Amino acid sequence: MTNQHVAATQLQKSSTAERNLIRDGFYARTEAEELPCTDLEINVLVSYEDMTNRVRGAVKPGATDKDAAEQRRAEMGRIEKESLDRTGLRSDVVTLYSGASSGSTGSSDTPKFGWCSRRKSRPPFSERLR
Repeated sequence: MTNQHVAATQLQKSSTAERNLIRDGFYARTEAEELPCTDLEINVLVSYEDMTNRVRGAVKPGATDKDAAEQRRAEMGRIEKESLDRTGLRSDVVTLYSGASSGSTGSSDTPKFGWCSRRKSRPPFSERLR
């Protein structure tokens, strides 16, 4: 489940002239009623780690702005690789607050999925709402 504005593009793609999912809404009561979203990928945030000091510490004293940016990007790449090697999850180092802070996020990729889909081992969507 997500907010409507996050799913709006997929709702538009699945809408027809006769069935406007943005205007009228949509609820899949069964797996057979689910609509495919074949070009959608969901990433689940499973961890966050503050990497600000490590990224800032990668900049050598006296570096030009251009060199400092390259050194930060290189360190961010090393952090992402180390995290992938350690956890098996794709990790992204993101900058926050206009570059004042850096964080590493670990994400679990889910396969492409249908509108209200789930893994086969989970109960149907409607049962999870009870």
